[in-house]
Amino acid sequence: MKAVDPACGFSYSVELEMPGMALPPDHELASLIKHLTGSNSTGAVAYGTEGGFYEQAGIPTIICGPGHIAQAHQPDEWIAVSELDACDRFIRRLTDRLTV
Repeated sequence: MKAVDPACGFSYSVELEMPGMALPPDHELASLIKHLTGSNSTGAVAYGTEGGFYEQAGIPTIICGPGHIAQAHQPDEWIAVSELDACDRFIRRLTDRLTV
């Protein structure tokens, strides 16, 4: 565009910065979630969530849920019933664990 008009350009400003999350994999919350899900690993993803704000406030935070992120926020977004059933079982185990 500068070849057409040397005054052409753009500017930007950061309106919101979302802090990343960095809960250590050996944190007691990570251990609890691994136990309740039957998973032996933790992972990271490259998308934004309010979880970083909670961590910044000193609240240990993990983001988890049914389905796969590749299916989320798509025109044909869907979650298999089996994933919802697994999520329901997870929430029941979490509730049982936290109300003991």
